[in-house]
Amino acid sequence: MPPPSNKADAAFKMLEQHDYPGASRAFLALVQRHPNDPIYRTVLSSCFYRLGQHAAAVFHAQHALKIGGGDERVMSDAAQMLAKAGKPYEAISHLERACAEHPEWAYLRATLGLLYEGDQKLEDAERVLHESVAVDPHLVWSRLGLANLLAHQGRADEALTEFEHIIENFPPEQAVLENAAFVSNAAQQATPARVFRFHAALGRHFALNASELGFEFPATDDPDRPLRVAFVTHDCNNHAASYFMEPALRHLKREGLHVSVYYTGGGVDDATRHLASLPDEFISVPNMVSVALARRIFADKVDILIDTNGWTSGHRLHAFQTRPAPVQVTWLGYPNTTGLPAMDYRIVDSITDPPGAERFASEQLLRLDPCFLCYSPITSRPWIVPADWNPPARAEDDARPITFGSFNNLTKITDTALQAWARIVRAVPGSRLLVKGRGLAQQRIRDRFALRLTSAGVPDGCWDVMPQHASAVEHLSTYTAIDIALDTFPYNGTTTTCETLLMGVPLVTMRGDRHVSRVGASLLTTLGEQGLVAGSIEEYVDVATSLAQDRPRLGAYHRTLAARFLSSPICDGKAFADRLAGALRAVWRARCERGVGARGTM
Repeated sequence: MPPPSNKADAAFKMLEQHDYPGASRAFLALVQRHPNDPIYRTVLSSCFYRLGQHAAAVFHAQHALKIGGGDERVMSDAAQMLAKAGKPYEAISHLERACAEHPEWAYLRATLGLLYEGDQKLEDAERVLHESVAVDPHLVWSRLGLANLLAHQGRADEALTEFEHIIENFPPEQAVLENAAFVSNAAQQATPARVFRFHAALGRHFALNASELGFEFPATDDPDRPLRVAFVTHDCNNHAASYFMEPALRHLKREGLHVSVYYTGGGVDDATRHLASLPDEFISVPNMVSVALARRIFADKVDILIDTNGWTSGHRLHAFQTRPAPVQVTWLGYPNTTGLPAMDYRIVDSITDPPGAERFASEQLLRLDPCFLCYSPITSRPWIVPADWNPPARAEDDARPITFGSFNNLTKITDTALQAWARIVRAVPGSRLLVKGRGLAQQRIRDRFALRLTSAGVPDGCWDVMPQHASAVEHLSTYTAIDIALDTFPYNGTTTTCETLLMGVPLVTMRGDRHVSRVGASLLTTLGEQGLVAGSIEEYVDVATSLAQDRPRLGAYHRTLAARFLSSPICDGKAFADRLAGALRAVWRARCERGVGARGTM
């Protein structure tokens, strides 16, 4: 690579600031001056990819691979760009040849494992990741890839053990801590205390590396003045979280609050345009770095700032850690504490987080009873579901075999849950299990999941798997093919649970020992269906089998559940916004009484 220059420094600065149009022009000029520099080529490929110019991204990634054969890090970055831009098999082919020629290259093997996983070659991915660990036991990249691979296969407990090994034996890295915290939510054997330790460590590390911007607020303020409330979200599009944000955005401003949204996501679709019309202000900041975002929020004089992402993709928790608003709240997108010292409150309810849950949260728990969620039905979005659409008629026949089903993300389906489902199917003669989810369109994933079903004890010939439908209408119509839905545990469904109830299908859930495993209980209790909430695996099996054997009760659910769900507090946006506005006013008053930085008590 040529020596650093002012132009190169300026180009990399634009890249750090997410100025992809400017960075692409700057790196294109550098590539024209240094056509055989693989790093400039790879970064230029990344810029073009971010701008949606995939053909140009492919061209420069291909060129970088041709000229960067002596540097495994450059080849790794270029191959990942080539795969992202739509040429995964070509990228895999390059790395396979390079790994054969350089058996000492551990980093490149780890990247090959990542690409194999993306292609659902899970056995190959696990093999090369173990090879990478054997070549260089001190390479975090390969161990992180192995841990994530295990998590994506529903092997969360094994993944968590690998994460713990990384954390105990290597210097802390943000990516490792974030992934470990996220995976801990789905680990069957992890206690709440163990899960909290992961999040607390993540929050501490994150805070140590945050910028200090020195924002100051008045020591005292008017507790009853009009308030400016702002949401920071990456999900104002056809993302599942948007169905729960919509009621707050629609109704909060009617409660005397000035409501704004800082949308950090890059995509714009019909949902984005719809949601943008609801608050007082909708501010799109897709490429704004977190420091600049924090300064914008402070300049806008936001009183209460609400994060809706937690530790999910696209989060802007860096901005929150600089504290650009006097009161900061996290809600909705992540089923656990952030661990951040600067986050004051976390919105939950008394079922998801009963008394005593405070010891597993770094924030003050703000309980919004009866439920911390409010759902805007997918059927209310005419660009997704036509207004005149009706689901197919359900065949109510007492002689028809019962079909149990789960449409949750496959990563939430633990072996323990599968074993419970197997017991249910075996206990109900003639019954079947239907599992639908993303990834099941690929034969490799179906084959692997079939092995898991068989190993769990689901009888041969008694199960079906189905890929996720591209059309929402087809997806919703499939609910008429199942009689009883089975929730996942310990990581419950949320959007899927609401869709299930919306389509008139009763769902059996198991109440666990932490927020992530009590969301189903919260939703069903709010609906008045505590009888569908089990407290143990034995009870979970019994509730599902008893319901399957009570055809009159099951038929009544199919006829009435959808209407009861739509008229319940879960779908009452006005009442939810009233409770949320009251809670926000209460924490503002607590702030005014206690001064800057103090937390209220709810």
